[in-house]
Amino acid sequence: MSEPRDDAFTITVGPASFDVRHGRHTDAINEPDTASGTVVADDIKRSAVDWAGSARAAIGSHSLMTGHVIEALPDGDGSVALSLRSALVMTESLMPPMLIQNLTPSEVVYGATRSAGFRAADVHIDGLDGLQAEPMWVVAPVDGVCVKRAVHVGVVEFIAPDQGWDLLRRFSPPLEPAFTEPAEGATAFARVPVVARLTYDAEDEGLALIDTAVAWLTTRLRYSWSHGPDGSLQHYERAPTRVSVRRRDGVAVLAIDSPRRWWRTGTTVERHCGEVTLTSSSRWMEPPLPASIAPADRQALLALQRAATATDPVQRVGALWEAIEFYVGGRTQGRLFERRDVAEIVERAANGLADEQAARVEEVLRKFLNQPSITARLKHVLAEEEVPFTRDDLALLASVRRERNLALHGDAAAPEHDDIDRAVAFMSRAIAARWHHARGPERHS
Repeated sequence: MSEPRDDAFTITVGPASFDVRHGRHTDAINEPDTASGTVVADDIKRSAVDWAGSARAAIGSHSLMTGHVIEALPDGDGSVALSLRSALVMTESLMPPMLIQNLTPSEVVYGATRSAGFRAADVHIDGLDGLQAEPMWVVAPVDGVCVKRAVHVGVVEFIAPDQGWDLLRRFSPPLEPAFTEPAEGATAFARVPVVARLTYDAEDEGLALIDTAVAWLTTRLRYSWSHGPDGSLQHYERAPTRVSVRRRDGVAVLAIDSPRRWWRTGTTVERHCGEVTLTSSSRWMEPPLPASIAPADRQALLALQRAATATDPVQRVGALWEAIEFYVGGRTQGRLFERRDVAEIVERAANGLADEQAARVEEVLRKFLNQPSITARLKHVLAEEEVPFTRDDLALLASVRRERNLALHGDAAAPEHDDIDRAVAFMSRAIAARWHHARGPERHS
């Protein structure tokens, strides 16, 4: 990319950069930055772009703002008017009701910004460094189990409702009914101790531990083998196998040795807001949903729904790649090696090996030589179905796949919601292109 002119107002979206007409930038205290400008017809024709990518406005080499495109409005002459805004993660989030006691303003701001989706590395707030780590209880109401005495499931302790309410009574002044309503009638509470500097980080770690314990109980209840894991005969009743253990909305974080407290009636921020007007002429109706959908495409849509709406980023990445697997299906470019070539490769590779080793080498080579990777198969299908894509798109998918693989191999993964959103947008493009081209000549009628 050539160096921008000193006076050129440019807007960059993903890998595409445009010199724009009527460029304008605004900033104000306590308001998001905005930028706007018009991309001329020839430029947008040469450089199709995914508007979901991160965006930046600049004059020459001087950056004015970073953010996202909030609107790209085509004009009759083929130009596109762009509107950008920063800090969209705040305007697109709904903070749940919360009550705080004895927290510093900087800690409250940190919790709000992290809840809204900002990365920890991007949050810089004065006053946080002085907070010391301390033990805290993370407490949440639970349905599906009832306990009379405390029961440990891993590091999580399931306690009776009266014990849970005793913890909540540590709030002073007491919690109002509007905050305690989600816990009313809960059959148990789950609590776990964590050590953290910030209540938000304590909540984040504690809920992950609680959700894991809850998921394990729901899974374990479905064990129906005649013998238990220890080999002894197991008493089986169908009714418990239908029970789902669930964490209710609402969570308390209470420092054990200090008066720091917080309670939220929502434990995740709703990242999706608003509604759209749906009519027969809405642009979301094109291409139309086929009357008959291939089973794999249906499963791809269901997986993308989970990738778009789940709150845990690793779960979102898993659902995304499940959708890609269904989208690609069994399609491939054909055999890279002929049978005689495979036989020769196997013979050379196994030469001199012991029988068991030779058999294993043969098994692996015959299975995988003509089985391209999912990424190679995806590129083939995208090209075959005329889906527009760029190297940046493929790099994005590779990045989130690396995070998925880290999680699959037991390592800590940290995929970013913004990256996953862009990847879901890419798959929306792929499926829409598939159905558009599948209509053939009828699509023009």
